[in-house]
Amino acid sequence: MLDTIYVYNEVDELWESYYTPEFRGGLVSDENNNIYFISVQAGASGPAYYDLILNQFDNGTVTQATLIAEDVPVPPRVINHSNKIIIKNGQFYVSVVTQSSNFLYFFKGTIADGFTQLEENAPIPSINASLGLSSMAVNNAGEIFVSNKSSDNLLIHKYDETNDTWMPFDTTGIQAQSCNFNILQFDKNDDLNLIYTGSNGDGFVFKYNGTGWEHYGNRQPSESFGTISSIHKPWMTFDDDNNLFISFGLGSMQNLLRVLKYSPTANIVNNEKLSSQIHIFPNPASEIVHINNIPENTTLRIIDLTGKVMYEQKGLNSFESVNISGFTNGVYLVQIENKGSVSNKKLIVNQ
Repeated sequence: MLDTIYVYNEVDELWESYYTPEFRGGLVSDENNNIYFISVQAGASGPAYYDLILNQFDNGTVTQATLIAEDVPVPPRVINHSNKIIIKNGQFYVSVVTQSSNFLYFFKGTIADGFTQLEENAPIPSINASLGLSSMAVNNAGEIFVSNKSSDNLLIHKYDETNDTWMPFDTTGIQAQSCNFNILQFDKNDDLNLIYTGSNGDGFVFKYNGTGWEHYGNRQPSESFGTISSIHKPWMTFDDDNNLFISFGLGSMQNLLRVLKYSPTANIVNNEKLSSQIHIFPNPASEIVHINNIPENTTLRIIDLTGKVMYEQKGLNSFESVNISGFTNGVYLVQIENKGSVSNKKLIVNQ
């Protein structure tokens, strides 16, 4: 049903539906559990123009909180994840994707002071998302990041407030060809995380470490979380302890809804005891890297940030030297797997 908000009634254990005319998504709650969403009404300049409205929802009652934008050429998609509201430190950030043309319009402001449009003087918005598939994330400093499907690729931009424009953000190591559904999300440590799906139904999850992207999972990206096709609408979130949860699926017999909790001990990240005894030098390295204190019956891998295994060797000596002269410059993971425990240490290649 279109134009409907569902609220779970805990007393009767059922879902109650409320009709909300011209609902356009962006459902969100603030720290005081006030619920907001986007709606539209006809603009003054004709059928292609709309007023965007920020509404508050309270137990079935809808009240207009404030006007986001008046009489703008933004016919928003009726159902699209890209129509989004983020509330950060009392500031509202709104993204709206247009029907058919798939341009993204962005606004920020407060209920008391009103809203301003980003790139207000641009002839057309600079961010376009194929099929409207895009995401927005805001960190604690109020910096705005956008990911969007462009043709078959994934693009990530950061808003330059000084020049009122979007600048390309570092996507080193992602190589997201055939990207479809994508979500950006900041975790409790204010680190940027990304989940997206590919045309083969693969699921990819990354974290930005300040210089590049690290992949969650100790195997190839496609092996980490199984099949996550674009119709499964994947989502990611973090609890108060910064544990990562991933959901995907349709909730049907053919496509069950799955919720996964990321476990560093079962997947990747760091086994501190094993990691502390491994010594890698030189680091950065250019031609040869030496690895010392390797336990018996160990598998050694060197993996790039796309998850591609560049080097793998089993049954090693305690000291190994690896020729990396054919590697391109960048950040790699030296992975030591021993008795079900996995350690990952960073290696920087600088030819």
